[in-house]
Amino acid sequence: MPAGRIPIKTYSSEELRLLAAEGRLKGRGIEGLVNLRPDRKSRDREVSREAFAQGASRIPCWNKPGELLRSFVDLIRIPSPPGKEEQVADYLEGKLQRLGYQGISRDSFGNLMGHSPSTDEHAPNLLFTAHMDCVYPGNGTSVRPVFCASGEIRTNGQTSLGADDKAGIASILSTLDYIYSAGLPHGELRVLFTVQEELGYRGVKQVPASILNSIHLVVSMDPPVRVGQDESAHLAVLHMPPAHPFVHLVREAAQDCGIDPTLLFAEDGYVGGDTICLSPLGALVVDFCSCSRYPHTAHEHLRIRDLFDQANWMISTVERVLSYDPTGLELRAVYGDEPIGNLTGVRKQVPLTEELLETKVKLARHIHSRPGPKMVPALMHLSAITPRIGDPRLLNSVVEAYARCIRLDQVPQVLRDLTVSLVRFVSNLADVRPLQALIPRAQEVVERGGDEHAQVNALRFLEEVFQKERRVAVKARIIRIMILCLQSNSQAVVDRLTEFLRGNLDETIHALTVAFCNRNRGAWERANAHGKARIVGSRSRGKHEHIGWTTIRQRILQLLLEEDRILPEMMEWIFTHDGVATQRIAVGFIDPGRSSRITELILQNLKSREPGVQETAVHFVGTHRMVPAVGVLIDLLLTPYLCRNRSLVEWALDAIGPPALGEVIARLGSEAEFEGFVRRMFERHDSATEMEFARLQGRLQNVYGSNFQLRDMSQLAMLGHYIGRNDLREVDHLSGINEGPLFSTTRYLNCMST
Repeated sequence: MPAGRIPIKTYSSEELRLLAAEGRLKGRGIEGLVNLRPDRKSRDREVSREAFAQGASRIPCWNKPGELLRSFVDLIRIPSPPGKEEQVADYLEGKLQRLGYQGISRDSFGNLMGHSPSTDEHAPNLLFTAHMDCVYPGNGTSVRPVFCASGEIRTNGQTSLGADDKAGIASILSTLDYIYSAGLPHGELRVLFTVQEELGYRGVKQVPASILNSIHLVVSMDPPVRVGQDESAHLAVLHMPPAHPFVHLVREAAQDCGIDPTLLFAEDGYVGGDTICLSPLGALVVDFCSCSRYPHTAHEHLRIRDLFDQANWMISTVERVLSYDPTGLELRAVYGDEPIGNLTGVRKQVPLTEELLETKVKLARHIHSRPGPKMVPALMHLSAITPRIGDPRLLNSVVEAYARCIRLDQVPQVLRDLTVSLVRFVSNLADVRPLQALIPRAQEVVERGGDEHAQVNALRFLEEVFQKERRVAVKARIIRIMILCLQSNSQAVVDRLTEFLRGNLDETIHALTVAFCNRNRGAWERANAHGKARIVGSRSRGKHEHIGWTTIRQRILQLLLEEDRILPEMMEWIFTHDGVATQRIAVGFIDPGRSSRITELILQNLKSREPGVQETAVHFVGTHRMVPAVGVLIDLLLTPYLCRNRSLVEWALDAIGPPALGEVIARLGSEAEFEGFVRRMFERHDSATEMEFARLQGRLQNVYGSNFQLRDMSQLAMLGHYIGRNDLREVDHLSGINEGPLFSTTRYLNCMST
């Protein structure tokens, strides 16, 4: 080696491939990583730590610049190679105790955890995370920081600085101290300092997934983006949709600090660090740049201004987030104590030689030519290893293999096994963008697949893609496919679809409303099989029919009524445009008392001459006991040419009960045709008459003396003579239950009084 040449770390091809799989080469070429050279021929003039701190104090810092610098220097002086992080954990445990954190503990793997109870139940809950281990290339792990007059902290050229991720730890400690010192109201704050991140995220994979429960945002400082010598360090990687409100908060927080930020998104491929294991489980993450330049090499250095700016940005972001109302934020499902690494969606990286990679790619490209029984095991093998390898060429080859192998002419058992393998494949992927080409295949299986199990598996694939996909257009496409498949003849498919739509109702309610009210119907049909939609569930595989909108609308209505999410415009559509079958579904759910418009529509339908419409309206009136409809129902009975079902109308009046009794007697009592109906209704609903008969014994004794007995035939004969009932043999005959004209007890007693 020539004199004066500083030794640098070189990487083998396998190490480079592993770094690429971890996302650590984003923004840098491999050659730039292999041939790292400092851009300066001479090193900066070294100054004392005190002089450096004095110069750093002139840089704007939101919270105790001296303490931030001291924490960073103390941390990098503590050696912490992967698997030997105990000293750093001891240091951090003391810091957390002084900040009042509770439940500080270490798991069996060495991860350090703690939490601070909530002081404001209306504030979001946050999780701060960073890793304690560092990469130390060269000779030993002892770091001697060199303070330069230019405002940089370097090493003595023997090993790396360790700013990855100790700059992040120092910034998190400064942020926690700011919250504590300023007395900011906050939700629950949790901290997680992991071990062995540099060995493939081993530490975070052992953490119970329950640490993410009720967490609205994860704050970290270890993105996969490396900052070059002349590049700005003011960047962050966001694991959330670009339209999320937190994106605006992060950008505004940067402007408060006087910096021009660069925001990158994980969905564009910027994934790495421990957060790669958290975001697939639904966590929203803000991953600030650790501002280390040439990390993992002996030329690593950090500009103190970058550290202060990033710490300020983190503090400002956290302060804004804590004042945000979390009621509108969605929290993912509650997790148990199972380790994060055991859950689906968490990436795993394994090294792979170039020769073995070529073998796997070749296998994927020719797998479709194999017989079905040999095709499935090979695809399952590729599906298991591809997410762990993380090579995009192999991933694209496997996706292409699935597109060729999943065909409707496959044997049902083979098609079933292929869809099972496909579900496992998507479950282990964090980035599902390459799988977009398989969405039409899955739709085809659901629509025309001959095996019901294969159809359900294809639905599971679409559900998994929907949950992990961040692009709005792709999610909307999947929702449209799900809605169109509601016309399936398979009950298992319909149940699965209903469960999916119910669980994601907030995201699907708009599309469901559009489909129910037939808006954009032509566009839906053109987008589905070029204007000819398949009849879903048909065993005739070559048959094409128009979309069965009636069945789709009925099942949408059933779902929305059960969830009480029916919209006013849909209610009006039901009783003005839709058929009888759809209206009958609504009978048991829609309450006419909620809207006068519903009552008006029902009264109009009572006079309809269309087959089934009047009957459905009458059934609706009787079910909900609509008193305003009594007059219309009686009009129907009196005009036989309008009444399509007399017995159903009489049932509705009888169901309404006492509120309809007076008008029924007044308008139908004199009609001999309705004498039997009026008598039955009177006997059932005239509660006043029943109470008077209960007191009949006492009243008769008052009129005829105390010797009167209800069973005395002579007394009954005398009573029958006075009231014109010579055939009176029992007092029960007075109620008109068995025979005779209809009288009330009051009329009888009036007769007896005279």
